[in-house]
Amino acid sequence: MSTIWGLSKNVSFLGWLSQPDLIEALCSSDAFISVPASDSTALSLLEAFAARLPVIVSDLPANYEWIEPGENGLFVKPGDVDALMEAMIEVAGNETRSREWGAKLRAIVETRGNRNLEMEKLEGWYQELLDQR
Repeated sequence: MSTIWGLSKNVSFLGWLSQPDLIEALCSSDAFISVPASDSTALSLLEAFAARLPVIVSDLPANYEWIEPGENGLFVKPGDVDALMEAMIEVAGNETRSREWGAKLRAIVETRGNRNLEMEKLEGWYQELLDQR
């Protein structure tokens, strides 16, 4: 199907990647696009933040805590192909803004999406519950 639409010139469908290969793929990408009809916060979104990629994501509640439209990414309605196309053109047409968004997103993931820090918080909460018993 990607050959029919000409996507293979600009889009790579890589499948499962090891962690090092994933990091390399993200760091060599121009943008991150995730447009499912439903989702919770995806780990792949936070990985894109860490790689400083501008993001285009579905307009879903799970993304509201991370993305401020026009400030650090763009929302599109699930299934709205025209809006997705416009968002892609917008991101591709402004490298300076994309780099600024990428820097903002990296700062967000470092402060609010660090897996080790979040696991330490969770462990602390469980310990508090156990201590109350």
